[in-house]
Amino acid sequence: MEAVPEAEEEEELLEINLISAQDLKPAIGLRRMQTYAVAWVDPSAKLRTRIDRTGGPNPTWNDRFIFRVPRSFLDDAGDGFGSPAVSIEIYAVGCIVDSLVGAVRLLIGNLRLLSRPQRNPSFAAVQVRRESGRFQGVLNVAAMLLSLAPAAAEAPAIGYRDSNKSADVFANDRESPPNSSSADCFSDYSLHSCDSAYVRKYGTKQ
Repeated sequence: MEAVPEAEEEEELLEINLISAQDLKPAIGLRRMQTYAVAWVDPSAKLRTRIDRTGGPNPTWNDRFIFRVPRSFLDDAGDGFGSPAVSIEIYAVGCIVDSLVGAVRLLIGNLRLLSRPQRNPSFAAVQVRRESGRFQGVLNVAAMLLSLAPAAAEAPAIGYRDSNKSADVFANDRESPPNSSSADCFSDYSLHSCDSAYVRKYGTKQ
């Protein structure tokens, strides 16, 4: 008897707005704290915000990203580590490497987006966990569903600034010019991108 092929799971477009953060732990050794956030569902498609230069431990980004996710990703409300989540890490720009300030796992199922109309955002304030495991600070985010537009249907993740050819994608970070001064270290992209922080933390680039 011929096997019946399984139907492909329905997909949705999930918009995540990284609005701001409050009371972040200042990075040690930096004369001023300038931060950005990296978000992903799939580790191979990471997106990053612009750098906040003025907020210090209370940055504002208001950057929006779109992720293509299976419908089950939105419907699984749980509180365990294995529950579907958007991973977010906050970095402070440094002259040599960018420092990990803290991380967040945004459990999407708990937001009940499938029960809300499209383009009707759900807001959340999520505690930021430092590398030590302690909580310090809050990340303010919004999430909502969009209609599955053909232009976004093929990409696993896209930033709103991608249409302007901005380097939102994590893998596209640039290096600063050689022999840059300490002032130059606080350009849009640090001497080493946030990839360096991953190499430092995990021993290999993801």
